[in-house]
Amino acid sequence: MNVIPSGLRTPAPARPAGAQPPSAQLSSCERTGRTRMACVTACYDAAPAPRSAADVLPKDAAEREARRKGPRAAGRRIDASLEHSTVAMVTTLFDQAEKRDPTHGRRWIVLVDGANHQLECLEREAAGRGVDIDIIVDFVHVLEYLRKAAEDLHPAQPARAAFVQTTARDLLEGHAPRVVADLHAYQRARTEQDRPAPGLERAAAYLNYHIALTLGWPIASGVIEGCCR
Repeated sequence: MNVIPSGLRTPAPARPAGAQPPSAQLSSCERTGRTRMACVTACYDAAPAPRSAADVLPKDAAEREARRKGPRAAGRRIDASLEHSTVAMVTTLFDQAEKRDPTHGRRWIVLVDGANHQLECLEREAAGRGVDIDIIVDFVHVLEYLRKAAEDLHPAQPARAAFVQTTARDLLEGHAPRVVADLHAYQRARTEQDRPAPGLERAAAYLNYHIALTLGWPIASGVIEGCCR
C-alpha cells in the first residue's frame, strides 16, 4: 500500500540524483519509497488436536481418507496497522495474551513467517515478560520457499512437484536438519560458497513440526491469511 509521507513509520529513502538507464520498470528515482506492508497479529485460543504428517500431506487415498482435522481457533482478536512498527504490534499481541493467561500457566504457541526481525522481537518480548513461548515458522511459508528451491533444482514441472511433496513431508516427519543440510550442500555446490540455505537457516530451530503435530498445535497461520484476504 502507498502511504502518504506524514503516515510513514520510517522516512522514505532519498532518491538518487542523475539520469537513470532506460527500463520497462520504474527507475530508483521514480519509485516513491512509500510502499508499506501492514503488520497483522492475531491472538486466539485453541484446544490441542493431535495429528501426524499424513494428516497434513497424505501420500495416498488411504491417508487422505483417514485425515484428522487440526486445532480450531476460538476467541480471535486480530490487530493490523500500517502505522505501528513490528515491535509495537508484538507488544500489543503479548498484552492480549497476558489478559487471557496472566499467570503464564498455559502453553503459548507463536506462529510467524520466519523473518529475522519478527523472531528477535518475539524472543525479546517474551524474555522481558518472563514467559516461555514455542515459536513455529508457518508451514505455508516454508512450502513457498520449497517451491522456489524446486524451480532452481528441477527444470521439469513434475520433478518440482515431487520434490516439494517429498521434502515437505520430510519436514513434517522431523527431518528438518537433513533437509536444511541438503539444501545447504546444493547451495555450496552451485555457488562455490559455503553459505547456509537461504530462507531456512535462521528458521531451522523453529521447524519442529513433528513435535507440534504430536502435541496438537497449529503449524500454519490460517487466521492471519484469512484476515488478509
